[in-house]
Amino acid sequence: MTQIPTTPLQPKPAYPKEKVQQEHYPQYPGSEIPERLIEDALARNIEIIEKGLKLAGRQVHLPGVGRIDILAYDQQGTPVIIEVKRGTADNSTLTQLLAYMSRIEEIESKRTRGIIVAENFTRKLTQAAKPPSNIKLIKIITKNHKSEIKEAT
Repeated sequence: MTQIPTTPLQPKPAYPKEKVQQEHYPQYPGSEIPERLIEDALARNIEIIEKGLKLAGRQVHLPGVGRIDILAYDQQGTPVIIEVKRGTADNSTLTQLLAYMSRIEEIESKRTRGIIVAENFTRKLTQAAKPPSNIKLIKIITKNHKSEIKEAT
């Protein structure tokens, strides 16, 4: 079974040179941090997801498709669509992300990449995101009043 790496708002020790960041939130019942706050933290610290990312927008409306949680561009100018899920991401998350990616490819006439940030991933989603897929999984760990992110490739 493939181990899914994690990218906390604190990267896994396997990447010792990366800057470690933590976001602190008020305590919530059951220690659950709302998805909106996770998205806020990621948008403010976009490079923790991937070095060189530049934030382009949040809650970007695509008529007939939905709202992209976070739209960014990598160092090569490739659009990167980031879908944030609290809890476990599954096939419906992948379908949603692929719809956003397809629409952005139509608009910009260039290939896109997708990143799903979640606390966990179903086995099918993990399998679907393996190379040569242009989808990356990032596992976020939320506990008490802080969030951590670790890359899950």
